[in-house]
Amino acid sequence: MTDAIVTVLEPWAFTTEAKVKQQGSGIAPTDSSQDDNIRFLVNAFSDLAMRYSEREFRTAVTNPATRTFGVSPFKVYGADAGYVDFGRYDAQAVTSVVLNSQAPGSTTTLDTTMYQPVPVEKWDGVYTGLNVTGYVIASASLPGITVTADVTGTWGWATVPDIIVRDCVETVKTWLRMGYQVKSGQSIQGELAAESQLFPADLPKSVKTHLDAFKTITVFC
Repeated sequence: MTDAIVTVLEPWAFTTEAKVKQQGSGIAPTDSSQDDNIRFLVNAFSDLAMRYSEREFRTAVTNPATRTFGVSPFKVYGADAGYVDFGRYDAQAVTSVVLNSQAPGSTTTLDTTMYQPVPVEKWDGVYTGLNVTGYVIASASLPGITVTADVTGTWGWATVPDIIVRDCVETVKTWLRMGYQVKSGQSIQGELAAESQLFPADLPKSVKTHLDAFKTITVFC
């Protein structure tokens, strides 16, 4: 690759180019020749890691923010209830829940006694969904229309887990050596570069193992 990739570090990036260079990259802190490539790879790792784990270690929104989700009905000891799955998003705090904002005249703003962020233990410092009382769901339902919930809160984790930050740094260093210091089909050592070395297409297996520990299952309590 002969041209540098001009990019910026995204607000949701896990680490910085300075930290990558500090950790045995072989690049001097004052050498900025690889900074664009490092930033690009840090962004790529951060995005891939959050998509793979379906966890929002860093958020792309400006907090507080409102997101819209579908409400799924379920039964609790035979009684109706509703569940809002945040999917790949995580909330540090929930401050407001409004049902059916897309349907004028059918909007319902919930009192805090009508919903409960879950898991109640707030594992990892975040919530992954909401339980909603059944009678509210019944009154908000429209024939053939999915009940929606506009959830306002503080999104993303307070800090990225240390092990994931370390994985980011080490993976970016490897990707940089394998793909972004290759010139005219040869590595910086002058050896022929395999096609698979020219671009990092996936997360390493060891990183996926670490991320697997942070994956969630649906929790109703």
